[in-house]
Amino acid sequence: MKMEYPVQMKWVIKAETLNASNNDISKAIQETTIPYVYYQPLLRHLSSGNVLFCIIFTKDDQAIEAELSISIPSANKTYQMEMHVCKREKRAVLYKVIIASKQELMDLSNNYIKNGNLTIHVKGIIKKQNLKRKYPFAETSLGCIMWKKCDKDFTFFIGDNSIKVHKFVMAERSTYFKAMFDASWKENEENETTVTEFQYTIVKKAVKYCYDFPLSIDTEQEAISLLEFSDYYDIKTLKLEAESFLMEKIDVENVCNFANASIKSNSKIVRLCCINFLVKCLKDSTAVEGIDDLDADFKSQLLSHAFCSTQKI
Repeated sequence: MKMEYPVQMKWVIKAETLNASNNDISKAIQETTIPYVYYQPLLRHLSSGNVLFCIIFTKDDQAIEAELSISIPSANKTYQMEMHVCKREKRAVLYKVIIASKQELMDLSNNYIKNGNLTIHVKGIIKKQNLKRKYPFAETSLGCIMWKKCDKDFTFFIGDNSIKVHKFVMAERSTYFKAMFDASWKENEENETTVTEFQYTIVKKAVKYCYDFPLSIDTEQEAISLLEFSDYYDIKTLKLEAESFLMEKIDVENVCNFANASIKSNSKIVRLCCINFLVKCLKDSTAVEGIDDLDADFKSQLLSHAFCSTQKI
């Protein structure tokens, strides 16, 4: 499934700023609601005398698609932007178009400048494939072999159940446990810890994941619990797995529950995906379950992404 982010932005640049500078004039980096995708608009003065408008995207390893245009209403001009690969930076994609020469921009008879400002409107859509869960595992893997050994030196107690693990395995997966085992924590000295915040099934799945067993997530609530577990114990790869599961499941019935869970578990990825989904629902007038129960901070972030941004320089 592809995620989409609508771009609708107005950039106002003072004429004196444009005229005085021969360097790049850039807008602040903009965060999208697609995880790992940011963009920054800028004006670049070329040696030929022309002024180039471009948008630089930063991304992860997955491809970005975009359909973008800019317009300068005062001059009745519209331009379609073209994609160019950034050779110097593999994680960047450049969309650009030449507007005019600096001399033409500053000539008031051309109407690029109105009321002392050059006003550029950017409109379009960004698309990117959703993150995919990975399942690296083999019965002969080192993790599986270690799990079967009897020399485990640490125990989780969850109610009437217990799970034995190797300290060094948990320390490699979790900065929380690394700190515990590198210091004189009570748990380290007693070689055990009691878990009261999470159910046995959640702890067992999380611990076995640390041994490279495939992660089987049966329900949305289980994914949320794993997300909270991974945040509490700082197990980053487990957090990515839970996030990927939730991203694939977002719909009108669960998005508000996921949004609140993203705040509780400090999951920026799930939070952005929920914002992305809810912004589309707002624009399509789609009813969403549980909207009144949304976290107050999340509501504020949602509103900031629901409207066109304007910046003046």
